[in-house]
Amino acid sequence: MNVTYQLDDELLKRAKVVATRRDTSVAQLVREGLEQQVAFGAPMQRPGAQVTYETLVGYALGEIPRGVVMDALGLDHCRELLSLLGAAGLPMPTVPAATRAEMVAGLIDALKAAGALSEDGKRTSSSAGLGK
Repeated sequence: MNVTYQLDDELLKRAKVVATRRDTSVAQLVREGLEQQVAFGAPMQRPGAQVTYETLVGYALGEIPRGVVMDALGLDHCRELLSLLGAAGLPMPTVPAATRAEMVAGLIDALKAAGALSEDGKRTSSSAGLGK
């Protein structure tokens, strides 16, 4: 069913940013939001809820560290944070890009140290059995 609705310009701008980050559409965000409201009885309706939601989105996208989010939201346990993510219909967090880059660099260094990669990053003959 098609429905016409009006949104505040600023809300629509923010929705487009979130939709782009999640590789989805604003219409899908609206559907998910309505589903979440119906399923969870609007758990995010309280003072500061928009800040809470934006903070949770930043965490789910790997842009805000867990400790920072927990402090900002006054949470004591990780399970509370995961519960809020679920109630908001958000995915589990991704690893931040900088952390992923550090992990890859560490793996490459370890492979070089083990003799599985040459200094130019190519597999060595001693690594022939790896990955098979």
